[in-house]
Amino acid sequence: MEKKFNNITDINNLQIFAAFSRAIHIEVDKEPKTEYQVIASTFFTNRKNVSSIKWGNMVSKMENFGWMRLIIVRISKKYTQTYEEILSNSIYMDIKMVFVSIDEFFTEHWMNTLIIDNKFHNQDIIYNFIGIDWHEILIRFKINNIRISGGSTTKRHILSPVQLRLGHFITVTFGVNHSNAIESFQIIKV
Repeated sequence: MEKKFNNITDINNLQIFAAFSRAIHIEVDKEPKTEYQVIASTFFTNRKNVSSIKWGNMVSKMENFGWMRLIIVRISKKYTQTYEEILSNSIYMDIKMVFVSIDEFFTEHWMNTLIIDNKFHNQDIIYNFIGIDWHEILIRFKINNIRISGGSTTKRHILSPVQLRLGHFITVTFGVNHSNAIESFQIIKV
């Protein structure tokens, strides 16, 4: 049975933007496997016009936040091959998009490169899951021994670098207004 989302009639319209912390190794009691903990900040939207965002126009807005490098990893069940598109490549700003299928993204190679080993510095990456249920994303991370959480219950009231990074991205991409945050909060209840 497919999970129902508030205000979404078609899962294909769901877009999740996420920022992740670096992975922290955790010990699992009485189990020989290695697991990692990653803190996530997410923004949910069902706007059909997300695909028409003029990503190239984001460059000057991003400079206002001091971003020098951004990698947008777009993950979808519809992508059949992995490729990248350079949006800006100058001495001041490096922005690119990487398009990858969900099955490829959740391979050991991608998990190690992007999440566990942090080879591309997670502070420079925004993940965009397209048409994928958040619970499916969490399960796929769990299969790869990565636990996703919203952070420590004792520190959730403090603005984190992960939240700030995603907030800057959402500001540049969608503009800032109260209804954007309310819409994201009401789309899914996890």
